[in-house]
Amino acid sequence: MKRCRHSGTKSKQNGRLCNRRMPGQEAKEKQSLRVKARSKDEIFLRERPAHCRAITERLESFPVFAQSQTVLVYVSLPKEVDTHEIIERLIARGTKVLAPRATTEHTLVWSAIESLDELVMGKFGVLEPSPNSAMTPVPDDTVALVPGLAFDRFGYRLGWGAGYYDRFLSEFKGVSIGLTFDCQLYGLLPRESHDETVSYVITESAILNFTEK
Repeated sequence: MKRCRHSGTKSKQNGRLCNRRMPGQEAKEKQSLRVKARSKDEIFLRERPAHCRAITERLESFPVFAQSQTVLVYVSLPKEVDTHEIIERLIARGTKVLAPRATTEHTLVWSAIESLDELVMGKFGVLEPSPNSAMTPVPDDTVALVPGLAFDRFGYRLGWGAGYYDRFLSEFKGVSIGLTFDCQLYGLLPRESHDETVSYVITESAILNFTEK
């Protein structure tokens, strides 16, 4: 399978960006990385289903995920690790599945679903529960699957820029698992003060643990 390559290096000290950067430089670097992540690699697109299957298999064999009674999912966009099959398998085995809906306050609210057919198209082109769906409180002892355009080896993620998941993760008390492709795993991403880490990152080839710091 073809691997994406990343160019350039970042200065770091104990996993933190050096303070020699100009104000706002991290935000500009993030936007540049988003543009790169959105650019199409036709070879990788053809191989994407196989990469997604490998990640799904690794996730489902991970005890933290496999033993969870409730899972907060994301409903994937085309460039993200596909979660549609994961959601269907969770529902089939009787796991309680909560899907997010984006609010006008830039927060996520969660609703229990029993089928992908219950979802409607949201304002960002993401399938989500209907605004009429009952909101479900998020239990503390649960697992959340977290999307991202990229992750790094310190547990930080590069999102789409709206900050929904950083706000969610800042208050979430459960276990968060980022799903990403090997070619979207960086040594170090630019970060800002509001950025949050995940507990684990799972790729085709590895499970990275950030709970032991």
